[in-house]
Amino acid sequence: MYDISMSNRWVGSAGWVTVVAGIGLMVVHFYGGSAGSPEGWFAAAGFAAPIVGAGALCLVGDRMARPLLCVAAGIGLAIMSVVSIVMFPLLIAATIMFAEARNVTGKQETPVVPFVLAAALVSVFGFLIFHQDPATWSTPDGGGGSSNIVTNVEASVSLGVVAIVVLGSVFWAQRIGRRRDLSFRSRTFG
Repeated sequence: MYDISMSNRWVGSAGWVTVVAGIGLMVVHFYGGSAGSPEGWFAAAGFAAPIVGAGALCLVGDRMARPLLCVAAGIGLAIMSVVSIVMFPLLIAATIMFAEARNVTGKQETPVVPFVLAAALVSVFGFLIFHQDPATWSTPDGGGGSSNIVTNVEASVSLGVVAIVVLGSVFWAQRIGRRRDLSFRSRTFG
């Protein structure tokens, strides 16, 4: 049986580091863009949202004593981190999250929901990376172009999916906790 005291500080720290790294990625995406680019803060937030979502998934798992959420977040983060060498340091956080697998017991809960939530994060990140949206723009000093920008629609989809994933993880963790409490009461008092 998993107890909150079994969780170490490393897992929570890995979640927070991932959230902060996602916010940093948003800032880099915004300021690293070309002058005159149609991408703004909203597009940058949408681009970084899946990384922040993986960190939030880990934090929910850590705070609500659901190590399976941490494991799923670690796997999702590892897949997203290999897209760019800049994101390789997040593999350390992903490894720490995945190490929570040692606290998962066979009778704890089914792994379907956490892994579907992590797969949703990876899917929306892949959608942002691989869906081509060519754009050109002009500025007083010249112009620019890109074969792939993050549009407002893509950013909206990304932010919406991440919000659903985080809320879904909280709902799932609470529901599993209630089910476990009811099962314990029926065995003890029934």
